[in-house]
Amino acid sequence: MILTHVCSHCRKENKVTGKFHSRFDVAQIKGEKFEKDCRHCGKKMEVVPDDIFAKENRYSGILFLMILVLGFMMGYVIITNFADKNSEIIIGFVLIIPILVYTTYNKSEMSKIRDFNRIKYDS
Repeated sequence: MILTHVCSHCRKENKVTGKFHSRFDVAQIKGEKFEKDCRHCGKKMEVVPDDIFAKENRYSGILFLMILVLGFMMGYVIITNFADKNSEIIIGFVLIIPILVYTTYNKSEMSKIRDFNRIKYDS
């Protein structure tokens, strides 16, 4: 999950650094209003916790591909070395395990994003 806010001058997104689970955490650590420089236009802006929103990390697709490739490699080793009879069942498990890992991770990440965006700070 990436936390961002929109610059009031140039209307481009800027990242908020730190690990926050809710807007209340942002207000507690950074304050109810904090200043930040826009990385695009360089102007200072005042940010309140309700201006911050969460969105999906773009690297989650790359993570899925890495898990899938590792799963295929492990499956190939298992099939070539240990599978004599029930290779269809083993191939099924080799495909299902990486997909289940990614699905669980993605569902958790989407739940965090939805929870962050749903609850407003309302200072």
